[in-house]
Amino acid sequence: MAKENCEVRGKPDDDVHHELLSFKRLQPTGSGDNIYVLDEHVELTYHSVFHEPLGSRNWPVIDGFFYTIFTYTQVYTYRIMSLLLGAIFGVVWGVSFGILNSVIVWIVQPLLKLLFVGIRVFSNPWRVGIRAGIDPFFQSIGLAYSSIKASFDVRYSGPSLPRGNQQMDHV
Repeated sequence: MAKENCEVRGKPDDDVHHELLSFKRLQPTGSGDNIYVLDEHVELTYHSVFHEPLGSRNWPVIDGFFYTIFTYTQVYTYRIMSLLLGAIFGVVWGVSFGILNSVIVWIVQPLLKLLFVGIRVFSNPWRVGIRAGIDPFFQSIGLAYSSIKASFDVRYSGPSLPRGNQQMDHV
C-alpha cells in the first residue's frame, strides 16, 4: 500500500504512534468497497482483549499502566520474533515462491502449449463431425417440437374447507 494513499498525514505523532502500537491497519483513501480485498487481521488491542463491563471500571491510572505494559510487550515481542524469524522465513518463502514461479514458467506453460497444439489437430475433424452429424439431428427434433402449443391455466376460488364444515369460525 503506497504511503501517500494512507490517512497518516496531518495527525499528531501520538495518534500515529497509537495506531502503530495497536496494530490498526491503515485504510487507503477513496478506494470504495472492493469485494476482492482480503479480511483484516484479528485486532488484538488491549481494549479488545480485556474489555471491562460498564459497571466495573478500573482506575484510569492503573488501566493506562496495564495498557502500556500490554501494548509495548506485544509490540516488542512481535519485533523480536520478526527479527529472529523474519529473515529465515523470508528466505524459505522466497525460495518456495521462486521455485513455484520457475516451475510454472519453464514447465507448466510449455506443457500446456504443447497440449493445446495437439488438441488443435483433433479440433477440426471434431467440429466437422458435430456440424455434419449431431447438429442436424437436434435441429430436426427442435423443429418437430416447436409446433406443439400448450397453455397452462390456474384458477383459485379461495381456501378449500373440509367437507361438512362450510363456515369458517373466526376466534
